[in-house]
Amino acid sequence: MARRRAGAETPFEAELRAVRRSGRFGIPSKGREAAMLLSRFASVGLLNTLISLSIIMALDRGLRANPQVANAAGYAVGIASGFLLSRRFVFRSAAGSRATAPKYLLTVLAGFCLNQLVLAEAGRLLGAGTLEHLLAQLCAMGSYTVSVFLVCRYWVFRTPIDPVIATA
Repeated sequence: MARRRAGAETPFEAELRAVRRSGRFGIPSKGREAAMLLSRFASVGLLNTLISLSIIMALDRGLRANPQVANAAGYAVGIASGFLLSRRFVFRSAAGSRATAPKYLLTVLAGFCLNQLVLAEAGRLLGAGTLEHLLAQLCAMGSYTVSVFLVCRYWVFRTPIDPVIATA
């Protein structure tokens, strides 16, 4: 067995020093990446909601536009900003818009259809009271959020070599 010279660092000690400097303290790389991805997705969702609502309110209340037109405009801006933010900030995709935009639109449409299905079914199962209606809305929102995230993650913005998938 070879002797270590005094003051020499073992590979384990070097790794431990690097982890201490990075502030990662025991959070596995895959878990940290997934947590950051979910955090970015939630942040974009909140920002996108504010953008859409601002457009809707500015047109509806500010300019007295038809409420349906204001709503449609808010959603259109929301879909566009959601796509741009998801592509660049959340999933950090290098794929071009020509490849990802149609997939994103299809995903959002399918998510909306699922949302409506869950809303109708949850409303039927839970009842028509105020609290029950709110719970049905929350179930529908949750189904949309989870489904859109997963489809965007594994289909719309998936890169050919995805480090999180490759190491799973």
